[in-house]
Amino acid sequence: MKKIRAILILLAGFLVLVAPKVWAQATPVPESKAAKKLLKAGLKADKAGDWGTAFGYFQKAAGLKSPEGEYEVGRYYANGYGITIDTSQAVTWYQAAIAQGNTDAMCALAGLYLTGHQLLENDNMAFTLYSQAAALGDEKAQIQQADCYLNGWGTTQNQTLAFSTYQTLADKGDQYAEYKVMGCLYAGTGTDKDIGKAVSICRQLADAGDAEALNDMGNFYSGGEAGYDPSQAVSCYEKSAELGNADAQNNLGYCYWKATGVAQDDSKAIYWFRKSADQGNQDSLTQWKALTGQ
Repeated sequence: MKKIRAILILLAGFLVLVAPKVWAQATPVPESKAAKKLLKAGLKADKAGDWGTAFGYFQKAAGLKSPEGEYEVGRYYANGYGITIDTSQAVTWYQAAIAQGNTDAMCALAGLYLTGHQLLENDNMAFTLYSQAAALGDEKAQIQQADCYLNGWGTTQNQTLAFSTYQTLADKGDQYAEYKVMGCLYAGTGTDKDIGKAVSICRQLADAGDAEALNDMGNFYSGGEAGYDPSQAVSCYEKSAELGNADAQNNLGYCYWKATGVAQDDSKAIYWFRKSADQGNQDSLTQWKALTGQ
């Protein structure tokens, strides 16, 4: 009983530490010259995978009250880059950056609230943060805000408004927004259903090398929306799979296993099922075990 009570006390303390907080609309604070130098060095080390060095530079920048430095320190704590994951520290640093108008921190903390990461679930807070960042002109946040409207996360569902936002951003050349427009047109969500237009957008994105769109084009060739063509489906799956798309790797495994659009080859099916399973695809893991007898 004492052990249970102690656990509850610890959990209560954690919840108080990361309790939702409402921020006034903050104006982004410019970075100092010294902070910019530290951030540049930190981002260079981060890109090279030298997380220890990068974290040190970000900590120094955060010590100078750098909004981006505070965000980066929070990001490192949230993801455990070279350090132990510490969600409470991540939240603390995100909050500090948000107070200075950093939209990346707003989106990062909103993501924690939306996914319910380590007891943080709060859709209303996620929507508030995405909206705040969106109002500051962050297009990534505007898409996330639209996702909230699309699904009714933390706000009243409004799929028409979601589609309108996606379309506006797509017209500005945002490829992810174009992908969302395609999905809405295909399903008839927030707009009239138009599979032909959805396929056309998908083809454009696939031609530009978008991995998700390549996989979807494969599905369209397999399902007949783009004209039934199994060999073209395999071609799309292969391109997407090589780019690391787990769904495409799974689909390609099935094609080799079932000789759909390509010659039957269990060894290649096993290879692609394993690649997909390594990314967490449970269907691929099941098929890999079935083919290998494990």
